[in-house]
Amino acid sequence: MTLSRQLWQLRKGHLQLLRARASGPPAHRSETTQFAWTLAGRHATCIVGGEVMFPSSRRPRDLARRSSRRPRRISTTKIPVPSIAEIAEAVAREEVKARGDRFLLTVLRGDPLGRVIRVDDDGVTIGRGENADFVLDDPGLSWSHARIFRQGGQVWVEDLGSTNGTFVGDRRIREPTVVGDGARIGLGGHTVLKLSLADELEEESARRLYDSTVKDALTSVHNRRYLVERLATEISFAQRHSDTVAVLLVDLDHFKQINDTHGHHVGDAVLRVVAAAMQRVLRPEDLLARFGGDEFVIVARSVTDENAHILAERLRAHIAGLSLPLEGSQHITVSIGMAVAGPQHAYPAPDALLAAADTAMYEAKHQGRNRVVAHG
Repeated sequence: MTLSRQLWQLRKGHLQLLRARASGPPAHRSETTQFAWTLAGRHATCIVGGEVMFPSSRRPRDLARRSSRRPRRISTTKIPVPSIAEIAEAVAREEVKARGDRFLLTVLRGDPLGRVIRVDDDGVTIGRGENADFVLDDPGLSWSHARIFRQGGQVWVEDLGSTNGTFVGDRRIREPTVVGDGARIGLGGHTVLKLSLADELEEESARRLYDSTVKDALTSVHNRRYLVERLATEISFAQRHSDTVAVLLVDLDHFKQINDTHGHHVGDAVLRVVAAAMQRVLRPEDLLARFGGDEFVIVARSVTDENAHILAERLRAHIAGLSLPLEGSQHITVSIGMAVAGPQHAYPAPDALLAAADTAMYEAKHQGRNRVVAHG
């Protein structure tokens, strides 16, 4: 192992002691020199200004025994020594890598509550704009509010010029700031994130806990509770920006007959297949949730009445084209009711918008099923 490599592996405490003694009283300097010799494998003569001085040959003889008239000149070579901060960063990085730990951000207050995201070396941009890596629906956030990133073994928080500020604890930060395990990061005055150091098992547990509160256990799409909370957020967003939000209520036709004829285990399988099929048709920003039983709700932002109807027809046709392994019937159809909130309509409460879509869905059933009907 090379000498420079050995120096890189010195721990922070060794280097701190060495520098403290080298800059201390004269009585400590001879001791410092001996300390440097020990650390550097008895090749270094001293450390000056962040550099180690190495003689070109072995350790010189004791110059005190030589005549002052004939001083011996020793040629030296300088090798840069990493700073204390660089050594600490390298050590922390290697320790985190060896343990397999990762840094997680958890939403303690805000929407979506309980959401977990990992902080990778590339960093995470947080905001309420679509270009943010971690989108939070909080009107107090800027489009690109803050960035949290890893540099070596440390995590840094950087405010991106937000209007309402980024806080570490109660302190508003103006420049990139190091945060540690357990730190609470405030964004915009309302949203609060917690940084935690976790291993793979802890990360998986945190994600499963979050999924259990917002996902339907059978179909793995979002559940009704999350739907109601998200729909309220979407309506508020649309109202602030004079935008639209559409709700599609999808109900499987004759689903009770499938349960009665083939059993509930087959009915459950059909629900999973239909949910997965709808998810493939939707945009990434659209929300799919199981409303209850054989009913699903889709929330689509920024769509006109015409585009919402096109989306509903695409869903209906896609589901009708599925091939299911059922005796006597290999196909299933759906009835879809849709309602749109926007500047030309109104911005009702979530329950009222869902009720309008439900009324339209029952009208589709009344007209013969396997069709789309718009409210109003």
